[in-house]
Order: sequence, then C-alpha cells, then structure tokens
Amino acid sequence: MENNEDIIEKVSKLIDSIFRQALEDKTIKSDSDEREHLSLKFISYLTKFRNNPARAYFELKKILSTNKDVSLYFRTVSTVMS
Repeated sequence: MENNEDIIEKVSKLIDSIFRQALEDKTIKSDSDEREHLSLKFISYLTKFRNNPARAYFELKKILSTNKDVSLYFRTVSTVMS
C-alpha cells in the first residue's frame, strides 16, 4: 500500500510532465501569449505547490534563454520572481 507522500510525488511528476508536454506542443510554441501564460503557470506551480523556488528559478532562466521574444509583462514578472 502506498503512503500519501508516494502518491503526492507521483501526481507531482505527472503534473510536471503534462506542463512540459504542453510547453513543447507546436500550437503553444507558436502562440507567444499562450506560451508565456503557461510558462508562468508552470513557474508558479513549482514555487507554490512543489515548494521548489530554486527549480522554478532555473526553469524561468531556461525559458528566458530559449524565448527571446517575451513580453514586457513576462520580463517584469520574471524580474520580480528572480
């Protein structure tokens, strides 16, 4: 029988993989507004629910390095979160 921590970890890994798969989707990649929105949701999820601000920071920097054409809003939120 699995304990609650094992179940929570499995669910967390599933959510991580869903976010990653969605961010790699061609439709999302081509729509910068949607990509930014989903990216910020992923970063917020990592910080708030996974309680892992270090990983959120790493993911944020990775997103910024691969997407040069981000909005002022995204840059501002990124600066605040950094």
